[in-house]
Amino acid sequence: MFQGFFLFGNWVNSPPENTTFLKLVSRSITLHFINCNLSDSANISPRFTFPKAEHLKSRKAIEQLFKTGKSFFVHPYKVFYLVQKDDAAAEKEFYPIKAGFAASSRNFKHAVDRNRVKRIGRENYRLQKHPLISLLKDKEMQMQVFFVYTDKTLPTFEITAKKMQVCLNKLISIAGA
Repeated sequence: MFQGFFLFGNWVNSPPENTTFLKLVSRSITLHFINCNLSDSANISPRFTFPKAEHLKSRKAIEQLFKTGKSFFVHPYKVFYLVQKDDAAAEKEFYPIKAGFAASSRNFKHAVDRNRVKRIGRENYRLQKHPLISLLKDKEMQMQVFFVYTDKTLPTFEITAKKMQVCLNKLISIAGA
């Protein structure tokens, strides 16, 4: 019987350094699960996710954002933002940015259309947010952002992607200043 480890598509005879193993024995197969400790995180690509903890949902936070925050307009989005020095860095579930999306029921009578507008905005934000997040982490800042879609026509993914990039670049310049 061959004793070895399957590591990144290759069989090796000895385990690499800084690894932990979990051995699972079945009737005829022995599997080794490897958990490598990666010290260089620069080679890992960012995860394109938009988790619930990153959503701006709190009524108090949204009211504070609209009362004390600043705004700018990039057609078709009106962007409200509030930048704060980071106080919650020690928290386990810390996110440097919280974002929310809205579409007016005055412009879109059907909930299906409002949901589509918000879904397209969230998707474009999710794919393009990483430079802003890395800047906020480096500067140890927190930002709350709310995107309000103001146009009266249903957007296409391509147009919204371009406009979201402009919005995020403006937020990057605001956070960098």
